[in-house]
Amino acid sequence: MKPLFDIDGRKYRKVGFVNRLIRGQRYSTVYDLFMGSGSILLNMACKAGVYAGVDSDHLLAELYRYMLVCSPFFTTELAHERAVEMRTSHYAEYIASSLKDRRLVKICMRDQSVAEKFILSVVLLLQGRQKKRLIFMEEELLRIVQWLNELVRKLQSRKYAFLVSDLEDFAGCVAETENDLLILDPPCILTGDSESYTSTHEFILYDMLAATKNDFILFGHLERDGVANDKLRYFVRYFGLKSIHVPVEGPSDGRSVEVMVTNI
Repeated sequence: MKPLFDIDGRKYRKVGFVNRLIRGQRYSTVYDLFMGSGSILLNMACKAGVYAGVDSDHLLAELYRYMLVCSPFFTTELAHERAVEMRTSHYAEYIASSLKDRRLVKICMRDQSVAEKFILSVVLLLQGRQKKRLIFMEEELLRIVQWLNELVRKLQSRKYAFLVSDLEDFAGCVAETENDLLILDPPCILTGDSESYTSTHEFILYDMLAATKNDFILFGHLERDGVANDKLRYFVRYFGLKSIHVPVEGPSDGRSVEVMVTNI
């Protein structure tokens, strides 16, 4: 299943690298940390009892949980109605402010008619931010509706779960587990532009992977725009891990070397 948002394109292009490693494997639980919109989680070739998306951001977890339970069906008529509403009032500002309030998001998910409108409004807002406009052509609305309905069908095809957790809490949860698979694609630490993933989080991640009895796949940059990631290089060398070059295009002005580090 391809991503709706262009920003997730880099994650989606990593799916093939992941699946070449895990195809035919069986796990108790697959955990996709730093899930984003689920481009990797929704396209995995391994077998598992549960496919769990984990993120510190509550929004998509709440929306995906609703779609898991209620199996909504989205229409172009409703999408058109929401699109008109978004550009003729302060509705877009209201939706944008509500995304930060987990309690309000939960309230919106309690009623099916409200929830479907809210989900469409959120997707339109995110698409509008990406395209820098809140005016949508009919073919764009059709694509959004088709993607949402495909997502609902996808979520019904396997046993998915969506968890809101920060890295430190998650590390404690999997400390004693075995036969799980951890997928980790954190923000690039070398750019220093993510408040949700700092050097403190990086040390927590390395400590977790050093102690785990589970399989794991970690994406990271050995180098980005001339800055080397010495901690990742040391981690790979010290534990004798596989490091596979992942030639995924990214917004970099200089040299970028991204790798997939794994114990599989």
